[in-house]
Amino acid sequence: MTLQKHTPILTPYLNTIIEGDCRKIIEKIPTSSVHCIITSPPYFHSGWETTRTFEEGMISTEEKSADYIKTLVDFFVDAARKLTPSGSMWIILNEISYHKNHGIAHRFVIEMRNRGLHLIHEYIWSHDPGYTFDYVFWFSPNENPYINPTKPIGKDIWEFPEEYHEKIRFDMTNRLVIRECMELSTRKGDIVLDPFAGSGQVCLVASMLQRQFIGVELVPEIREVALERLEDQMGEVK
Repeated sequence: MTLQKHTPILTPYLNTIIEGDCRKIIEKIPTSSVHCIITSPPYFHSGWETTRTFEEGMISTEEKSADYIKTLVDFFVDAARKLTPSGSMWIILNEISYHKNHGIAHRFVIEMRNRGLHLIHEYIWSHDPGYTFDYVFWFSPNENPYINPTKPIGKDIWEFPEEYHEKIRFDMTNRLVIRECMELSTRKGDIVLDPFAGSGQVCLVASMLQRQFIGVELVPEIREVALERLEDQMGEVK
């Protein structure tokens, strides 16, 4: 894979998963250095008991959905500055938050557009047709981002089941969803960032497709599982 001219600054972050708060890590990534962001931020969970470990101050612990949306938008506007001018940002977001419809997804889109991000396309990822789905929003700082000329955009509804791992206490984005996003908007050797890396699904797909990657995960136990999965696929991970 061809490394970019700014790679020496990024070397400590490339092709591994960094432990930490993405809001702090993103400050260390140079402007216009990442070709694509693909991520699924933690769902807003106000008032819901969950088995997942939540750290104090973690995104999704806000009491009000408006505060959650503002936190996300502020972060993704900052993250967009790290994209190359033709870069893309894919955000997988659930409209229904733990059985309470807060209208989060489309309120989020409105605020992102108000802050200068362009919505290129909107997909539906149907996990269980007729029952559960996520939105897959394709944003860019540019009205005309890079689009793979050999990859058909295809239909607007992607029907793939969720994936699971015995050591992860939450559902994982299907790798075929991630592959669709990555193949549509990146080339081999491009750098893909997942600021909410979780189980490492985006990083795994990037490795399979010969892209470089940067993962960030706040919870140490989850990061360790993601690194184990990467080592199984790639060999030793730094």
